[in-house]
Amino acid sequence: MGSAGRFDPDRFRGWDGDAYDFIPQGGGDHHAGHRCPGERITIELMKRAVGILTGAMDYDVPDQDLRVSLRRMPTLPASRFVIANVK
Repeated sequence: MGSAGRFDPDRFRGWDGDAYDFIPQGGGDHHAGHRCPGERITIELMKRAVGILTGAMDYDVPDQDLRVSLRRMPTLPASRFVIANVK
């Protein structure tokens, strides 16, 4: 498996700081380069969703198959992601 498929923090030891290495449309200041027009709203929605899932809800995560196929895009866990006893 290539280095992108395993945890290896040293693979970026010699990183030159190029923002395009991590995000296809570029990282950094959105005023200085092309960015996805929906990026800012998507980030805000993700922050709110994570806040709800980690602080405003109680639920159980039953045993399930969380393997992901690296041949499918977008990928999903084999059993999706199941939560139970949501309160």
